[in-house]
Amino acid sequence: MIPSTARLWRFAAVALVVAALTVLGVVLALRPGHAWTARSVAQGRLVAVSAKLVPQSHLFGEPIRLSIDAIVDRSRVDPDLVRLRASWTPYQLAGPVLRVRRDVGSYSQLSWRLQLHCVEAQCLPGLGSVRRFQFRSASITYPLRRQGGASPPAPIVIKWPAVASVSRLDPIDLKRQPVVSEVGNRLADRRAVLPPWRADSLTLDRVSYLLSPGVVFWTAFAGALLLVAAAWLLVKPLIPTPEWLLRRRAPEQSALERALAAYDRVRATGDPAEQRLALELLAGELWRSGEGALGSTASALAWSQPTPPAERGDVLTLDVRHAIERRANGRDNAH
Repeated sequence: MIPSTARLWRFAAVALVVAALTVLGVVLALRPGHAWTARSVAQGRLVAVSAKLVPQSHLFGEPIRLSIDAIVDRSRVDPDLVRLRASWTPYQLAGPVLRVRRDVGSYSQLSWRLQLHCVEAQCLPGLGSVRRFQFRSASITYPLRRQGGASPPAPIVIKWPAVASVSRLDPIDLKRQPVVSEVGNRLADRRAVLPPWRADSLTLDRVSYLLSPGVVFWTAFAGALLLVAAAWLLVKPLIPTPEWLLRRRAPEQSALERALAAYDRVRATGDPAEQRLALELLAGELWRSGEGALGSTASALAWSQPTPPAERGDVLTLDVRHAIERRANGRDNAH
């Protein structure tokens, strides 16, 4: 059984792990990057929405990114029924729309993330020019949980800024032609048009993390220490003590000693058949050990009638023990 002190330490370790996870969850929920609470929704409002479109000017064919965040009072609005309705014509989705939901208290944050691009001819700007597009207004609808006979609330409308698609072609480059002179029978000028395409690396967002690397490292380190401590408390009762490791173990018995011990056990039962079998086993081991005289005595005693005499059995066991002691002393002297 595990001592009561060990059980208390185990319960303390489990409670410490639960407390650490609780603190970590609170820190994640209240960190500055996601500090949205009841203050995020104005008093009396059920839904608060924010939206972002970047970049508003881009080279032809490059994607633009849109993000929409809505904070919902979950006690009055079902977040699963909140819908985003939008049209991005002539742009098209460059990947799936990512919808994420986070719940804190009685509020939920719904986030939509998507990328758009347009590689159609209708989006192609003129040579060295800019072509602007205006998306239709998007809307977010949210039915109430207990609406009764009242009409549903008016949708929240999102008006997008104009998007500018910039040409990748420079008209000046089209007029620049290198002159290559070949010396031979005649002098010829050969003109070639330089590739007019221009590209610029897309301005990437600043590197962001759901959790900063420092927080992840120290949290993982603390969790590893807690796991090691918990594992130690669990296996400590099973770990052998130094006294157990250093204790002197009894030497292993030989086959002859085991046969003699078996004969001693069956003599206590008084069963003649068991005694005969044990004596035959003892006789075989005596012969294999070089004690032929004692082996013959044990074999004769095994089949004596009507039962093996107890007195002769006592004399035999005494002689066998003397023989075992002589053999052991001989090994000790040899060493």
